[in-house]
Amino acid sequence: MYHRPKPSRIRQKGRFMFYPKYQRADWVKQYGLPQHHLRIVDVQFCYATYRWKYQVFDTTLSRRFADFFWMDAAELELNSELVMNADNFQHANEIIARCGQLRGLWYSIPARTDCESIQGFIQAGQEKDRFSPQVQGALGTVAILILLGWWFGDGSASA
Repeated sequence: MYHRPKPSRIRQKGRFMFYPKYQRADWVKQYGLPQHHLRIVDVQFCYATYRWKYQVFDTTLSRRFADFFWMDAAELELNSELVMNADNFQHANEIIARCGQLRGLWYSIPARTDCESIQGFIQAGQEKDRFSPQVQGALGTVAILILLGWWFGDGSASA
């Protein structure tokens, strides 16, 4: 694991500024239903608002494709946790390069281009790591509900 600064605070222009929680190339999971997975690409401090900003890479169903956007650090840190970070500086650069290569990729659960599957691929760089337990659990639940409906149904499916 490469050097991560300890969370501390610095004083500038009479205000305290805290270092951000996440660093470049971190894989972050936002809480919710469903959980949302994204990648921190860059961290910058905005002197106009005295706030940290994250440039994140992710794919969402509402946007329908993978892209970069800026997000307020306080908003993200409030309801998220670190899933995995880069092993070293070279690994972090490889992760950021993969994000750039996947920009514009369409969102698709059958093609395994949902947010969690893409982040697994970005972390390892191997196709076998493109897996989403969240999606597999949802598909398994739907299959079980269909079978239970058929089993306990009115029997019209067997006629």
